[in-house]
Amino acid sequence: MASPLAAEHGPAERIGALQHFSTSLYGAMPPPPDRVALSRYDPVGPGCWRVGITLKDGLRSLTVDAGYWPARETPAPLVVGLSFLGPAGVLPSPVFPIDPHMVMDTDPALGLVEGAPAEHMRGAHMARWPLSLFYDAGVSLLLAGYGSFVPDCPRRWQSAGLWPLLHGGTDPGDEATRPGAITLW
Repeated sequence: MASPLAAEHGPAERIGALQHFSTSLYGAMPPPPDRVALSRYDPVGPGCWRVGITLKDGLRSLTVDAGYWPARETPAPLVVGLSFLGPAGVLPSPVFPIDPHMVMDTDPALGLVEGAPAEHMRGAHMARWPLSLFYDAGVSLLLAGYGSFVPDCPRRWQSAGLWPLLHGGTDPGDEATRPGAITLW
């Protein structure tokens, strides 16, 4: 089956497919939360702090774990990133807890069961986030798992993370104002 964006389809079909993709996956930009708070916990490894990012909206809140690698000297530029495996994917040892609420795209070849990260994935993304390069360049890094904010699962992305925080678990109904998973990331 050819892609709806393929040249053999007419302009109206292609525009319709792009509009559907835009509204269902990207969606509208959601309003900011009422409050954002950071909590720094004990160091979890060489040069790494565990940080809690708490987003509050009314009576609801969401806290996500992140890893923070400060630069040698401060103030310093800060790179904020989302990783498939979160900070545990960068650190090969069990010093950083795996987020039990993170949901990743289910892939049995990677050993994922219903999208939950597994212990054998620790350190699997060290090459994607070369900590020594950030440190040597004098740059700080704040890294979280994208599946902690919004589950990467077509069946579950509205049941946990930011969606219930922003909408109380209900669908706002209006497609023009409904955020999609990528916008929420």
